[in-house]
Amino acid sequence: MLIDSELKQHLLNQMSSSPSFSPLTNEEKRLIQRIREETRYHNVNNINRTEAYLTFYLKHPEIHWSLLAHLVSRNAGWNMTDLQGEFLPSLLKDKERTSFFSFLERGNWLIFHDAFPQLLLYEQSKKQKKNLFHLLPHFHVSSFMEVMWNDFWTHHNHKRLTIALIVNEQNFIEKRLVHHVSSITSSLPFKMYDFLSFNHILFPYTITNGRPRLVGTTVQMFHSLLKRIELGKRLYLILRNDPSRMEQIVSWARTHPHTGSRADYWPDVFHPIKLEIKDYTFQEKIQGCQLKKGALPIYSPPLQTVWSNTTHTLEDLSDWFKSLSVLSYFSFDETPSASIQKDYCETLHTIQFAVKAKKWILP
Repeated sequence: MLIDSELKQHLLNQMSSSPSFSPLTNEEKRLIQRIREETRYHNVNNINRTEAYLTFYLKHPEIHWSLLAHLVSRNAGWNMTDLQGEFLPSLLKDKERTSFFSFLERGNWLIFHDAFPQLLLYEQSKKQKKNLFHLLPHFHVSSFMEVMWNDFWTHHNHKRLTIALIVNEQNFIEKRLVHHVSSITSSLPFKMYDFLSFNHILFPYTITNGRPRLVGTTVQMFHSLLKRIELGKRLYLILRNDPSRMEQIVSWARTHPHTGSRADYWPDVFHPIKLEIKDYTFQEKIQGCQLKKGALPIYSPPLQTVWSNTTHTLEDLSDWFKSLSVLSYFSFDETPSASIQKDYCETLHTIQFAVKAKKWILP
């Protein structure tokens, strides 16, 4: 397999010497600068990143990963706003919620910082009708991805490129995020948060004359690199295994701009403004997947009304690619179930019960 030999050569180059770059033309220098500036422009918050992924996908639908990244980034935004929404402020302290937001925001920023220059360089390669992936090292992109982009340019294997980008993004955040926040991910509040809401990734999709339905899967063992890669592969299979539903997911995403509020997909259950009644006492609001008769909608704020933009830096510019063992990730062992709506609605019930129980114990 040609990819094997090319990856092996990159590993040998890493061990033999420090990376060396060929002289850049003035045109290449300008292109690198433009890509850096455009990446910084979009990478200011979850809202901008999420929309940038979708805009790119709509222009280049052969890059399936960009749609997957858009949908996962939507979920990151919803999880960020949950921290300031109806339920979690009653269950988590301010400091804990701020720590969880920083964790989600940092991961969202890191992946975009690494992946978006790759997408823009592909776009320029198409525009100029020539392979420009030799410029990837100037963005400190892993040598693994240089091989995989070259392979896609030649063979147009959408599935292989998507899996490569999933493997890359999860390895990229492994040292830069997951190892650094082990104290957060192993904490009791995080485990509770993981149990209550962080563990579902939802893909809404449009149906005729009805509310959007939800498909997706559940996050398990976030601290495990292997489990995160397997999660990404499951999500990709959920997208591509049903082309008709994939079209409906894209249709929904195009017509519903991302705000971070869960009212984006179920406005009959969630509301972006906190509605209150005088002398209000806590009552359960959800029955099945519907709002109880007479109940006020669940408060789910837009992201930019509850969290400010965050400034990030990146000191670790090393290449995560050290072994050909990463090729084992390219196999598929299952056809995942896309069913998630019932589980998600049960999670809303569980959160309500937790809030109610806490108010009984600590009135």
